Amino acid sequence: MATPVVTKTAWKLQEIVAHASNVSSLVLGKASGRLLATGGDDCRVNLWSINKPNCIMSLTGHTSPVESVRLNTPEELIVAGSQSGSIRVWDLEAAKTLGHQEERLCLPIQGAQPGRA
Repeated sequence: MATPVVTKTAWKLQEIVAHASNVSSLVLGKASGRLLATGGDDCRVNLWSINKPNCIMSLTGHTSPVESVRLNTPEELIVAGSQSGSIRVWDLEAAKTLGHQEERLCLPIQGAQPGRA
């Protein structure tokens, strides 16, 4: 009887320090699968290239922790929402803010009736 061949698979794990405090959100770009964006309690949005240990870009402007980050499909824009309710949009190619909304956005809950709690 033949002895089974055992194949070992190794995974290279990399640990990085993404923010000065907690990481609250992250998104992986869909176009390339190689761009990662993180948002943190330090009010920053950091961009990473997969397999590189250092942040490639750090975006600032929020004054409260970043709770949500999203990349558009071609990975040209990033939108980040903070705990204060502000939203910022950055153009990644130009590395600048395109705009921001500082007011808290209020959206009705589906099925809720106006004037009722």
